[in-house]
Amino acid sequence: MKLKKLALILALPILLVSLQAQRLPAVSLSGSAGSAADGSPWSSRALRGKVHLILYMDPSLRKKAMPFLKALDARRFDARAYSTVAIVNLADTWMPDAILESLLAKKSRELHATEFIFDRKKSLLKPWHLADHACNLILIDRKGRILYRRRGIPDPAQSERIFRLIRQSIKQGD
Repeated sequence: MKLKKLALILALPILLVSLQAQRLPAVSLSGSAGSAADGSPWSSRALRGKVHLILYMDPSLRKKAMPFLKALDARRFDARAYSTVAIVNLADTWMPDAILESLLAKKSRELHATEFIFDRKKSLLKPWHLADHACNLILIDRKGRILYRRRGIPDPAQSERIFRLIRQSIKQGD
């Protein structure tokens, strides 16, 4: 019995480190590095209090990602408890930022509970361990803990799994 207690005490620091590893490091975008769609500075510290699905993607993949985004939008998750944060890697496109930002501003009016963020210098790739030239999805709970992480556009079965996780996470917050 004493051996089990000792093992638990010794394992506690490792457990605490692994719990901390389940959160995204705080990052901020402002000025030439990036911004919110309205041009204001953005910080990941704002991602608290709601369940958030973060999509960090190469703009050239937007057409391939639209079936997933439309299916997500059709779920009409409660905007008081959930939001989608679409972070666009503007450094991955040949298209001028102003044109792409204009297109995405229009798209943001069409998609329910979606906030667009612009990363102009790939500032989030390293701290969040994201794949470049790809679609990255990260689902976080109200406290900022990572619930799900994936690289690549989800197929319909994977999409349903993500939607289930979102629904469960929203219910847990009630």
